[in-house]
Amino acid sequence: MANTSRHPRRLRRLLLLLPAAALSDTDASCIDSGDLADHCPLWAQRGECATNPVYMHEHCRRSCGCPAQGPPPPSGECADRDKSGACATWAAAGECDANPAYMKVKCASTCGTCDMLDWRKRCPVDPEAKPAVPPGAMQETFERALSNFPQYSPQLLSSDPYVVTFEERARTRKSRLQAAPAPRDFISDDEVEALLRHSEGRFVRSTASGGFTVQPKKGRAVLWPATFNERPFEKDARTHHEALPANFWLHQYDYVDAHHRGCTA
Repeated sequence: MANTSRHPRRLRRLLLLLPAAALSDTDASCIDSGDLADHCPLWAQRGECATNPVYMHEHCRRSCGCPAQGPPPPSGECADRDKSGACATWAAAGECDANPAYMKVKCASTCGTCDMLDWRKRCPVDPEAKPAVPPGAMQETFERALSNFPQYSPQLLSSDPYVVTFEERARTRKSRLQAAPAPRDFISDDEVEALLRHSEGRFVRSTASGGFTVQPKKGRAVLWPATFNERPFEKDARTHHEALPANFWLHQYDYVDAHHRGCTA
């Protein structure tokens, strides 16, 4: 379900075909962590960048003004962030190696990984990494969607921003897939963590400037971006989604490795 308007509305949750984080032109690490992107600006406005700098400069760098370097943990103050008291038990069971993304940060003192509390060391950005969707490529994707898939009856509802709907075949294909066997391990445990569960009502029902709404319908898919064609790292706040159907997220860079290192919030 898509709702578009011509004027941005701040701090609303977007369906991100492209990354939830917004990057600066000069520092690829200057992002707000994906699933915190709608909270970071509010926290920053409330002064959390100053009162809680270790967390905010790690997870909300863009909202905190993209500091040149995230502050390392204060000298001599390394402690387990997990307050359950179970860090020692987990470490004895081998969790420091089995679950490094959590343990090396939340149980850093017990695991002897205090250096990993420094975001710069734990989450370095590969200078050779190339984004999945470079500037200008998004428009080509929508042009192909409109011209190459007539069997799905694509309809262009808007070209700025792009909004395209697909109909028909999805319903029959779904019924066939329901009877098809599926392996139990078709996604990994790490990929499971990236699947999102949304609740009813998490969307903007109307906009002050008008726009239009795509009503949900069995067999219908809606495709649209939440960033700009020429600026794929900058959010376009003109669209919102209800978040009830299945959503597809495209990450610009290697998400799985970053998730292993605890760099995805």
